[in-house]
Amino acid sequence: MNFLNPDSKFMTVTNTMLDYVKLGLLFMLFSIPVITTGAAFSAAMYVGMKIARDEAPVIWKPFWKGFKANFKQGTLLTVIFLILGGLLSFDWYYVMQMETTALLRVVRAVIFILTLFLVMIALYCGPLIARYELKMRQVFRNAVIYAILNFPKNLVAVLILVAGVVMYTYVSALVPIIVCAFPALEIYYLSRLCAKSFERTAKRQAEQLNSAA
Repeated sequence: MNFLNPDSKFMTVTNTMLDYVKLGLLFMLFSIPVITTGAAFSAAMYVGMKIARDEAPVIWKPFWKGFKANFKQGTLLTVIFLILGGLLSFDWYYVMQMETTALLRVVRAVIFILTLFLVMIALYCGPLIARYELKMRQVFRNAVIYAILNFPKNLVAVLILVAGVVMYTYVSALVPIIVCAFPALEIYYLSRLCAKSFERTAKRQAEQLNSAA
């Protein structure tokens, strides 16, 4: 049957999704110590963006390469986001214990927006250190810019993340499927989003250089 042909669109899509499932599982495995989550995510995005550009015939070797290359910076990012996430969690706990008032609604809205942008910025830091050699200040600056520029599309990435966490927490019978599906889906979506965004940025920079010349 034609759809079982290795070169058919069906098999190509199937193999690509299997590659992202492998990436998702590698990410989960290498994130077990928690402190290595940033390095594992950058490695997954390094390979994921290669797949998006049709440059990754294998998974393990480039993943390990990306993990080692970004281990120090990825670990530092993990620590930073754990601290910021802990502070926001404390804020959420504190304001949820208080009696609801008009002012408190505003405070909750502000904390919600800060939490949303923190997640978006965290999702971009991994791809940025996977793609470029940047100082930490540059990583955060560019992550903020991409979080704002791609805000509607970034909401989808956040929703995928939240859906995965909620289902993992409350649908225990489907945990094996959730662990396989949601990290793969997140990496798939974000890899393609970042690959296109970075490509557009590279084209704009090239055009600016040509205009200056």
